[in-house]
Amino acid sequence: MENFGIEMDKMFKFNSSHFVAYEGFREPLHGHNYKVSIKIKSKKLNTSYYVIDFDIVKTLMTKICDELKHCLLLPKFNTFIKIEEIENSVKVTCEDGSIFTFPTKDVKIIETEQISAECLAKYILHSFYKSFKTNYEENFNQIELSKIEVKVSEDKGKSGIYYYKFN
Repeated sequence: MENFGIEMDKMFKFNSSHFVAYEGFREPLHGHNYKVSIKIKSKKLNTSYYVIDFDIVKTLMTKICDELKHCLLLPKFNTFIKIEEIENSVKVTCEDGSIFTFPTKDVKIIETEQISAECLAKYILHSFYKSFKTNYEENFNQIELSKIEVKVSEDKGKSGIYYYKFN
């Protein structure tokens, strides 16, 4: 069985702030200069003999990373923090009693359980897949995806990885 793939290593970047919260613990608010890599594998090439054109990947991944840039990232599904949108503000109440209020324009609420490198990788992968399938349907239908992998690096040697294997 043939397999083909492309990789764009640490080509995409965004900087944002976050904190991790779980039962009995909350990190201090801090930020990272994230670097993002993506690998895409397919069982066949499209009619132009690509898995996917690098420019398509660059366009989609740049858009996703730009939406995460220069903001506080909050996890919508984290049960240890309460997020309330009040007028032009976002109020965050943590299990430890900490309360933060931020301007709405400075916050990005992500459909994930945590703002960890692994959860960010999962969010980015699913955002990429949905956008590729929707905006480049013809190219999407020409290939047979076997795996997509996204790696989010928050510091040198510290990365979270999420991958999805297709049947």
